[in-house]
Amino acid sequence: MDITLCYWIRPHRNGGCDVIFSYAVPKAFSFFQRQPMADETSSTKSGGHSSFGMQQDRVLLGKQSLQKYSWIHSCITWSSLEGRWQFYLNGYKYNEGTGLTIGEFIQPNGVVVLGQDQDLEDGQGGQHDVKDQMRGQISDLNLWDSVLHPDEIVNLASCESSYEGNVIGWKSATWELYDGTRIAPVKLPCIKQRHN
Repeated sequence: MDITLCYWIRPHRNGGCDVIFSYAVPKAFSFFQRQPMADETSSTKSGGHSSFGMQQDRVLLGKQSLQKYSWIHSCITWSSLEGRWQFYLNGYKYNEGTGLTIGEFIQPNGVVVLGQDQDLEDGQGGQHDVKDQMRGQISDLNLWDSVLHPDEIVNLASCESSYEGNVIGWKSATWELYDGTRIAPVKLPCIKQRHN
C-alpha cells in the first residue's frame, strides 16, 4: 500500500502545531499530517517540527520556518513495504526515512477531517473543538493511492500540473463545513522550478 498526500497551507496564527489532515476508522486505523504554525515568540516565523503519524507510530519530518500569512506547498509519501516516507516542501525533498508502520494497510470506510484532530469516541469523526481548529487556509489537498514521482511533486508545487488525487481530489470532493469554515477562491504562489 502506498499513499501521497499533497496540499497548500497558509497559517494565520502564532504558535501551536495544527493538524492539517486526519483520517480514521473507529477502533481500527488512523493517520495524520501536522504542520507547525507561526511561533508565539515571533510575529512572523515558526520553528516547529512537522510530523506524520500512522497508528501509534510517528515521525518528525523536520524543523520548518513558516511565514505567517504565506503559502507553503507540502507533500508526504509513504509505502508500507519498508515503511518508507518522504517529505517535500515547495516541491523539494526535505526529509526521508524508513520504518514507519511497516506492512500496515489503510482500512477503508474511515472519516477524513481537515484542519482538526479527530476524537473517535462517537465513531463518526469525533467532536469538533473550536480551540483545536487550524487557523489558516488549506487549498488543493489531494490524496493518491501511489507514491508520486519527485518530478510530479515539483510540477504540483509549480502549478504546472493540476493532477487530481485519485482517492481525494480537491476540486471533485464534497466538503462539509463547520464552525465558520468557508470555501473561497485563492491565488497560489506557484514555486519556480530549480533545475539540478
